[in-house]
Amino acid sequence: MRTQTTELVSELKGVELCNNLGLPVGLPHRSVASWAEALKLCHGKEWSALQLMTNNRNAGRVNELNWDRFQEWNPTCESLYPAIAQITGDAVARASSTRKVSDHFRHSLSWDVLGILLEREFEDVIPPFFYLPRLLPIYRAGHFPCGWTGPELDTYWSASREPIPKGEILIY
Repeated sequence: MRTQTTELVSELKGVELCNNLGLPVGLPHRSVASWAEALKLCHGKEWSALQLMTNNRNAGRVNELNWDRFQEWNPTCESLYPAIAQITGDAVARASSTRKVSDHFRHSLSWDVLGILLEREFEDVIPPFFYLPRLLPIYRAGHFPCGWTGPELDTYWSASREPIPKGEILIY
C-alpha cells in the first residue's frame, strides 16, 4: 500500500466522522431535513448507483491504464477492511449515541470510506474524481453524504468517459 493511503487511514481514524449530523453546514451542499430522510436516501437507487458506478469506473480505468497496478486492487481492499471496520465502527458508535442507526448507514459509510481510500491508493494511475474531492470534505466536516439528485447511473456510464451528470450531493 502506498504511503499516502496509509497516512489517510491514520487521518480518518483521528477524524470524528459524523460528529456534526444535523448541525448547520458550511458546505456547498443541500442538507436533508431529517435523520430519517438521510437513512432512507442512503440506500436509495440513485445514491447506491452513484457509489457503485463511480467505484466501478475507478476500477475499470485502473485496469485499462495499468494492468499491473490493477492486480493490487483486491489485495488492497482486503488489507483495508480492518481499518475501514474500525473507522466505520467509531462513527456508528458516535452517531448511535444520539440517534437510531441502520445497517444502511453503516454500509453506505463503509462503502464511502473504501472509495476514498481506493481513490488515494490508485491516484498515481487515475486522478480522483468523486470520493476524494467530493465526499472526503463532507466527512471531514462531520457530515454524512446520503443522497443524489442526479440521474441513476448505470454500467454504460461507468464504462464511459462522460463526467458525472449534473446533480447535487445531499448531506445530513
